[in-house]
Amino acid sequence: MSWEGSGLRIALAVDSNIYLANIRQDYKWAYFSGTLVYAYSKPDRNEYCVAFWDTKTGEKYTKYVKKLISIVAHGDYCVLSTHGDEADQYILILCNAIGSRVDSRHIDMEPKFTAITSTHVVAASPSMVYVWQYRSAASKLKPLAMEAPPGLKKKDINERIFHVDDMAGAGSAQSRKNAAKIPPTTDPVVAVCASDKYVLVGRQSGTVFVYNMPQVYLQYKVNLQAQPKSMALNCNSTRLSTIDIQGMLALYDIAVRTKHKTTVLLE
Repeated sequence: MSWEGSGLRIALAVDSNIYLANIRQDYKWAYFSGTLVYAYSKPDRNEYCVAFWDTKTGEKYTKYVKKLISIVAHGDYCVLSTHGDEADQYILILCNAIGSRVDSRHIDMEPKFTAITSTHVVAASPSMVYVWQYRSAASKLKPLAMEAPPGLKKKDINERIFHVDDMAGAGSAQSRKNAAKIPPTTDPVVAVCASDKYVLVGRQSGTVFVYNMPQVYLQYKVNLQAQPKSMALNCNSTRLSTIDIQGMLALYDIAVRTKHKTTVLLE
């Protein structure tokens, strides 16, 4: 095996054959509000350099972030997921188009999968799902719930966390410590996506859990018969796209269910 000295190609000798392969890095980037945000590392620094490039004016703003995990964006904001200084501490940082911190949350679960909507940030570990209503003009117009459940203050339901094996979903920020003690699931989370109408959680078995928004209660379970690697909803939440672990792209129409008529959610 040998690397090319000035690029990202690798040569592999297998028996009597020589294979040449191009390595494609898994870059961390997102696009929102006319701004391309991307991260790269420098040889002389331990942190990631995160650049916010305004594609219309050409202006660029940079900030340095330690232990960056992922970048997702939607509307006017992006979310940087990072590992905190402590072993089991992670941070979700909400930034605007020039890289300024707008809001942030510290969580006790690893945000391996993240998504953002106009009002909420969704983060998931292999066994836990966390939903946070961040501060924005849109979130003020769309509260997480009209009324808080008994025993909870309205501010407490701006954060929800629950175990993926909990068939009800929802949960509150007050139950975070108890939820973290629940044993790991046997069917871990492998992908998430979200919109203003739904939160979709894909699991290793190929089952997709569909939660309504903004209440975050489980509505449906659908079996895709393939483990999804990534999922995305279109702009009006009527179509779902998935890429499975075999690299196959599939599109599904999301049907509407009513009290008087039951239809298949995905076709």
